[in-house]
Amino acid sequence: MMVKTCKPSRLIAHRGYARRYPENSILGIRAAIDAGARWIEVDVQMIADSVLVLHHDADLTDTAGTEEVVMDLNLVQLRELSFNERQRFGDAFTNGTIATVTDLVTLMQQYPGVTAFVELKRESLNRFGVENVTDHVMAEWQSGQQQLVLISFDNRDLYHARNYNNIPLGLVLDAYDADSRQLATRLAPEYLFCDHRLLSDLPAFWEGF
Repeated sequence: MMVKTCKPSRLIAHRGYARRYPENSILGIRAAIDAGARWIEVDVQMIADSVLVLHHDADLTDTAGTEEVVMDLNLVQLRELSFNERQRFGDAFTNGTIATVTDLVTLMQQYPGVTAFVELKRESLNRFGVENVTDHVMAEWQSGQQQLVLISFDNRDLYHARNYNNIPLGLVLDAYDADSRQLATRLAPEYLFCDHRLLSDLPAFWEGF
């Protein structure tokens, strides 16, 4: 991904230090920060008991080796699984557990100079409601909002999040056309996330921003 801001480009630890640790794990996020990352990106899903967890896919196949859906389970059930990404890491992380947004907030409080891009996943927004999921994230992050940038492919939660003061937003574009430009102009996010490989006409798209 590429981030366009008015400041110099920064490297973002996508799902933590995912090359060496299970993705979206507290262990991997901490390792990325300790390696020098000051910007991290995580994915957030809501689960059956309304807890917010760090997980990218709806299913648990790649992370915990089961075809169950993360949104169908509660935290007690999820904590019984090993989130070790066995296909990638073998038995190296057999005690790996799923992380919650609460776990992330606790970690971030130890690193006040680090910013987290928090992506709310469409599956959870559609299942549990845009306002519900967004409000839960905001409630979890009350003590450290200055370290939060809320990002999404789904502009509905970003519009709702504008009701919260001083929360920077990041729109993740999945198309690069007139409609996307209009959306970005109307929403006026602090960040636009783009796949540079899909920007065939970069100067024309950004002109006027």
